[in-house]
Amino acid sequence: MGVLCRIVQTLTVALVLSTLPHGAYGSVEWCAEDPILTFSNGAKLQLVGRYDSTYAYAVSGPIIWSIQVPVNAGMILVTIPSNAYHPEQVTLNYTGGKWDGRSDVQIQASITVNAPGQTFEVLASAYGDTSTSPKSGQSNATLTLAAHTHTGDFSAYQGVADGTTFVVRATSTVTH
Repeated sequence: MGVLCRIVQTLTVALVLSTLPHGAYGSVEWCAEDPILTFSNGAKLQLVGRYDSTYAYAVSGPIIWSIQVPVNAGMILVTIPSNAYHPEQVTLNYTGGKWDGRSDVQIQASITVNAPGQTFEVLASAYGDTSTSPKSGQSNATLTLAAHTHTGDFSAYQGVADGTTFVVRATSTVTH
């Protein structure tokens, strides 16, 4: 009877786990693509796109970020951390609302992870002076996230804050 009970318990746990959303697993090893923006008031914001590392082979071309920043944001430093798994293409669009230069910076960011022939979950979130709940989407589609900075200490996702930095002053695209 004990063996039959264990089999039933094992099957029940397997059934429950198979019905959970894929992103809920704590054991998933994520690939993270994560540009860091540094604004003229010193505020930093790191955008993070994550997907299950088992699909890393399927990703084609760069991870594409399109970020709308305030029209008057001025110079922004864009850092692509050295731990980026794939090349990243970051486009800053200076088309957002006005900013007073001191308070929170409001942004809207979109990420596209192209993987022809494969569909898998992509999560987008923001780290640093703010934290957002992850938004969930799919590969080969654009996922959009709204975020903003707060005054405070910057804490980078997985602690990696160094990499290649680009100076951006107007709508433009950088790739690394």
